[in-house]
This record gives sequence, C-alpha cells and structure tokens, in this order.
Amino acid sequence: CARCHDHKFDPIPTQDYYAIAGIFHSTRTLFGTGGTGNRQKSTLMPLGGKEDGIEEAIRIHKKRIEDKKGEMADNIRKTRELQQSMKQKEAAERKIIQQELAQLKKERARLAKALKQLSKQKPMSTNVAMAARESPKVNDARVQIRGDVRKLGEAVERGYLSVVQVPNASPVNKAQSGRLELADWIASPKNPLTARVLANRIWKHLFGEGIVRTVDNFGKTGDRPDDPELLDHLATRVVANNWSVKATIREIMLSRTYGLGSEPDEKNFKADPENRFWWRAHHRRLDAEALRDAILAASGQLDTTPAKGSPVTALGEINIGRDNRNLDSLTATNRKRSVYHPIIRNRVPDSLRLFDFAEPSIIVGRRQVTTVPTQALYLLNSPFILQQSGHMAKRIVKEGANTPTDQVRRAFGLTLGREPSDAELQRMQAYIESRDKNLDNLCQVLLASAEFRYLE
Repeated sequence: CARCHDHKFDPIPTQDYYAIAGIFHSTRTLFGTGGTGNRQKSTLMPLGGKEDGIEEAIRIHKKRIEDKKGEMADNIRKTRELQQSMKQKEAAERKIIQQELAQLKKERARLAKALKQLSKQKPMSTNVAMAARESPKVNDARVQIRGDVRKLGEAVERGYLSVVQVPNASPVNKAQSGRLELADWIASPKNPLTARVLANRIWKHLFGEGIVRTVDNFGKTGDRPDDPELLDHLATRVVANNWSVKATIREIMLSRTYGLGSEPDEKNFKADPENRFWWRAHHRRLDAEALRDAILAASGQLDTTPAKGSPVTALGEINIGRDNRNLDSLTATNRKRSVYHPIIRNRVPDSLRLFDFAEPSIIVGRRQVTTVPTQALYLLNSPFILQQSGHMAKRIVKEGANTPTDQVRRAFGLTLGREPSDAELQRMQAYIESRDKNLDNLCQVLLASAEFRYLE
C-alpha cells in the first residue's frame, strides 16, 4: 500500500517504503545454479576460499559429461542395430522400426544439445549459496508518485520504519547499502516489534493458533492479542535466550499449558468457547511436512541425515515449465526429512501440496487447513503411500513380529503410539489371518487414519 500512498490504516507513510526500498536497490542478489541461462549468466556466492571444493566440482562435471557421452553411444549403437534389422523385415515391421528410429533421433538431438551446453560450462565450487552483496551503485530510492515508475519524485534517505522507534539505532552508512544497519535495527533487543512477532510465530506453530491470531498482521486491521502479558513475557524470553528459537520452543513445551489434552470441559467451554485462554489443546491436523515425515518414520524409510547441498543445482539452467523429465528425479527416491526436500514453485510434490503446504511464491504465516476428497484419494491410491505401507509391513516382520497379534500391536505402536483395544486387536487379527498381504493393507489403513494425522 505504502508504495503508492500513505497507508490508510497503519502509520506507514510512503517515505518509509522508499527509505527501506533504497537499501535493497543498493543490494545485488545472487541467484540461480551457476550455469548459463537463457537471458543472463547467474552467479552464486562461493563459501570458503576461492579453491574450496573445486576439485570435487571438476570431478562431478567430468562425470556428467561422460554420462551424456555414454547415453549418446548407446543411442548410436541401438540406431545402427535397428537400421541393420530393417533389411530382413516386412513392410509393417519396418514401419514400426522407423517410428523407433525417429524417437532415437529426437533423443540424440537432445543429448547433443545437453553435451554442447555442458562443454561450455565451467566447473565451479560446490560450496556456494544464494546470497546478497553490495551493489556497485549505492544510492537512495526516489518516490514513484502513485506507484508510477515514470513519475519520479524526491529521493528518500535510506532508513527504517519511523513508527518503530529503536533507541540508539545506527543510521545507514551512506557509502554502503545499509543492510547491516537494517539487520541490527530488526534484531535489536530494544525493537518492540520483532521479538513479539517471532514469539507469536513460535506459539502458533506449537499450539495451532497465535496469541495474535493474525500472525501476518500486527497492524490496526489485525486481531488484538488474546493475552498481551503472555506475549510480552515470551518476547522478553526470546531476547533472553539470545534469539534462540530452539530454546524458546523448549521453554514452552515444558510448560503445563503445552501438556494439556484436548478433552472438553463444559464449564470452561461456556466461559471461553473459542479456547482463547488455552484451557485445552487444539485438536488439529499435522502440517504437510510433519505428516510426510511421520509416514516415512513409521515405515522405517526416513533418512534423518542432512542433505548435502541442493539437488536442484545438479539440474542446471533448465526451463522449469518445459523440462519436466529432470524434475521427476527430485522426488522419485527422496527419503530425506521434508525440511530438506527441494521445493520448486510450480512442482510441489503431492505429498505436501494436497495437505495445505504453504504457497512457495508468497509469505505465509498462517496456512489454510482444508479437508477435501483428494486427500483421502491420495491416501488410498498414491504410489508413495502404497510403497511406505509395504515397507512398514516388512519392517514389522523383520523386527520379529511373526504372529498376527504381535503384528497388530507393533503396527499400532509405530503409527498411533498406543496399544490396540481388545475389539481392535480381535478384528485386525482376524483380518490379517484371512489372506496374504493383509498386513500391508492394515498398515495403509493406520497411516490413512484420522488418529495418525491429527494431534490430540
């Protein structure tokens, strides 16, 4: 709003927008995979010394070229074999072979193009990252009158939000972009806003609702905090913990409030039907990432080791909208925790997208929570769920649960963290005994159950 005019509700004038915009206008963003794109050569920030990781980069680059050459040799060999076989074939069979040859020709052209592109690329250190650095040209931004880039007003000196007063905040260094001073201003212990926003986000993540329900909006049109004193207390604890999210989470999770169950209470419900004062836990579904990780953990397939770099980098400068074959490799055998899962804006995997994963192109503090038929269909039919159900069944047998009774108990322990009731044990034991592979189906039923997907 403030880009075009003074904000209608919150005390943010247009000058504040362009004061901060000048900082980012004076900053150069480094992005891409380090290769040559269609429009420009993108660079990344090397980590460590100039030669750091270059030998490994050369080895990987050579291997990629050798792999492509091998694919090309296989293509040429198969083409020659088909051409030779055509001499002894009838007309109908020759037509089929000609179609295969046409496909091989297309594939050969694609491989030749890929080889040519690889030969032009220079191997670079694998220890690189997207980052920001000072722009060669550092200056203040000029106001764009009513947001029109062709109508420029006066230049605004780089600075911060005037409504948020931080004592002893350093002014922007005129010879630099101002990113350092902006970071110090944001993370200052005396900034009245940052610690409260962070504390509220942590609380929302743990409880399902924030103390300020509109976690993205602390302005006039946002909700008032349900418990201002609690928010202030948590904000002071964030600063006291040296801005450690882990330490703050630990303090909250050790509290009595976090340990409450979701059982209803008639008296409390009458006094606070929306549970704004946290007299019980919210009954809520796992986030998409937690649900995927829980499925992999139950099946014994979760790889908890951190990912080494981004697999997207290995794809090079491809056109995401057109070259879908390479993108499939990112999700086919990925068993890493979801926090390490590569996310491409227009190719979010179904295991996350269907369960209300955040839209990657925008900032999302509070996700939508939907219950739609596609979620149930995914849990019934997706190859991912069927594979993990099979892995879980094999894990149960491998761990020594040989009788149907033991298998049911182990399946409940891996998924729901409890013992089955007598009725559940009797029914599922009979089901397993009725025919082969029913243990796989039982595992799928438990993975798809509401009790597995929801927090009590």
